[in-house]
Amino acid sequence: MLVRLLRERRTAPEDLECVRADSSVLEAFDVERIDAVLETPDRVCILEFKLGSAESALAQIQRRKYFESWLGKGKELLLVGVGGFERRQIECRWRRIE
Repeated sequence: MLVRLLRERRTAPEDLECVRADSSVLEAFDVERIDAVLETPDRVCILEFKLGSAESALAQIQRRKYFESWLGKGKELLLVGVGGFERRQIECRWRRIE
């Protein structure tokens, strides 16, 4: 489902099919907001996709505090920046919020 969403929004090349997620909820947000959220009973994974670097995607999540609405809900928070689409060399950076 995540791969189909990415293709429809044209945010990733075809080779992103390596992404796998066991998720009960997948939400997509408008431009200038969170790109995707994967939520399971015990974990929330916030994803940001960038043509440039994964570092800049992760920095955007942190700078704009996309994770704030999930703080204190008793779930593990994972922030994931995915980038490298311009170079067709997909990279990923992540950070766990305690």
